[in-house]
Amino acid sequence: MKTLKGKVTAVLTFVTVIAFAVSWFLVSGIMKHHLVDSAFDQLKNNTAALSEVIRNEGYSSFQKNFSQWQEIFESRITIINAKGRVILDSATDAETLDNHLNRPEVRQAAKDGVGTTSRYSQTLGAQLVYVVRKVEGGEEDLFIRMAHPLNALQKALSDVRYRFLSYIIMAAFLILGFELWIVRRFFAPLEKIVTAAQAISEGNEARFPLMGDMELQRLSDSLQYMSSRLKGTLEELKIERTTLSTILSSLPVGVILLDKDNRFRFVNDEARNLLGMKVPVEEGQPIERFLTCGEIYPLLKEAKGGVEQAIKVEMPELGKGGRHLSLYGRQTESGPLLVITDLTEEFRQEQARRDFIADAGHEFQTPLTTIRLTAEYLQDELRGNEDMAGHLQSIIQQQERMTQLVDDLLLLSRLESQPPQEAEEELDLAFLVDTITGESLHHPLAEAIDIEKVLPEEALMIGQSRDLARAIRNIIDNAIKYVHEKFGGSGGGKVRIELFSRDSWWVIQVQDNGVGISEEAAATIFDRFSRGDSHRARGQWGSGGYGLGLAIARRIFMAHGGDITLIAANGGQTIFEITLPKENSKV
Repeated sequence: MKTLKGKVTAVLTFVTVIAFAVSWFLVSGIMKHHLVDSAFDQLKNNTAALSEVIRNEGYSSFQKNFSQWQEIFESRITIINAKGRVILDSATDAETLDNHLNRPEVRQAAKDGVGTTSRYSQTLGAQLVYVVRKVEGGEEDLFIRMAHPLNALQKALSDVRYRFLSYIIMAAFLILGFELWIVRRFFAPLEKIVTAAQAISEGNEARFPLMGDMELQRLSDSLQYMSSRLKGTLEELKIERTTLSTILSSLPVGVILLDKDNRFRFVNDEARNLLGMKVPVEEGQPIERFLTCGEIYPLLKEAKGGVEQAIKVEMPELGKGGRHLSLYGRQTESGPLLVITDLTEEFRQEQARRDFIADAGHEFQTPLTTIRLTAEYLQDELRGNEDMAGHLQSIIQQQERMTQLVDDLLLLSRLESQPPQEAEEELDLAFLVDTITGESLHHPLAEAIDIEKVLPEEALMIGQSRDLARAIRNIIDNAIKYVHEKFGGSGGGKVRIELFSRDSWWVIQVQDNGVGISEEAAATIFDRFSRGDSHRARGQWGSGGYGLGLAIARRIFMAHGGDITLIAANGGQTIFEITLPKENSKV
């Protein structure tokens, strides 16, 4: 019985039945006690009358009329002498009876004058009530006992009980019927409200009914207001969902929304095209049925763990030359969200750029070599001509700068396209930095600059010493050049190189008080052809670089699992921080 109406009906029925059952047992007990007490009172009166007869007329006269007294009182009469011996009994031969002096009713009568009890009589084989009265003042002290069987009383009691039970049953049915009518009348308005709520939940138009009771009317009004608001909210959600679905379907990127069991909730057409899903995707289908790309599933696992990350996936089976995709995953309230971007065109452009740089670099080598050889030949032929010698030396310098530029471009292209090919070795980073710092002391621009170094005794790691030396040297040389640009040959310039440990990293900080770097330049300082100064060259014409040094240095540090950041860039202080991992060290 799951309904509230059924529960209330069951409770009322149970309470009514229990109440009437208890009433029946209580009244039956009261009636039983009343009948027994009436029997005791009647026997007391009868024994009192017989005791007066014995006192007034004597025992002999009473004995002569004993049978008459038995017929008058319709009870068992027993006469017991003071010693407890039965001398007269209306139900059996007195000689056959035991001594009654120790009977409880006799002892009570000897003490109080009257004794009563109720017990089973072995002689008569029935339950009897006994009253014993002590008779004094006659020829001798006697006890007169009268006993009455309870059979007649029990029969009368049963008749009364059954009659009372029939009344109780009739009353119980009447009360239960009234209770059911009350329950039905009470729950009828609630059933109307429930019917209206069910209709609304099924999407049908319905209004909550008007109620006669104030409390139910307030409930109906509240539910009607809530229904109106819910309807409006659902319409707004439907519009927003349609709008959002339209927006997501129109995006130039793929969007996949999954539930917590990796089943599709939404997938737009762009995602289907990028991932090559030719079969229509229905909501609730598992993602494993459509995507066999193994890189996606670790991404989903990380997203469920709260880690937002992006991966690049190459899918060679899709189209000519395959596709290069970027997958970004994050966790939402409903499940993982995947955003897929097609990087194929960017990859092809980047590959084309690298190929162009490599091809152009190799093609530049021959004419540059020819230019240098020609300039050196003309120098030998025109020896003594000071004007022509200066021009030829300028040609050789620019050829060297062009050759260095080509070498840098080829190195940067190699670093970006593939990992270093040289074998790694165990190296002491502290020794490497100390060596480069020592070389910097002999830099032509470092004569008036105070170069300070703070290094630990040892800093072991695994890497390529030549590439690391080139990258660190570039950072220190830039610091010296910027300081010299600000202070020239006068004092005051400072460069500080510090190497220390931070958790599982080696950290190199290169700090200078040179001209600094503008905010605009700091944002792109590590990009190719990006310069920290605002003009193409520092100092005299043709002596500046081309903005590849920091880009190359960063690629070298990243190839070793580290990075470089600019943590301060103003006119008073510039700090570059290099981080390299210890985790590959053998110590």
